[in-house]
Amino acid sequence: MNTCSFFHEEIQKIESKEIRPDRQFADVRVLRLPWCNHKHSLVPKRIATASIGGANALACGGSLEKCPIPKEQLADI
Repeated sequence: MNTCSFFHEEIQKIESKEIRPDRQFADVRVLRLPWCNHKHSLVPKRIATASIGGANALACGGSLEKCPIPKEQLADI
């Protein structure tokens, strides 16, 4: 698998503010937010980290074979 140099991933920890008697500590969820810093990217950092469903928008996983950017645009840096 060829790894894309434009692929990045940000980790966000979200702590639940819900108070429940059956839970002694706050519930913490860890989200992996993948994004692409290519100028033709469909999922730049602002989309991945600030929009609902943004964490699921980039499906390539850093693989050049699965890249949604057309090859002619991928060469346009």
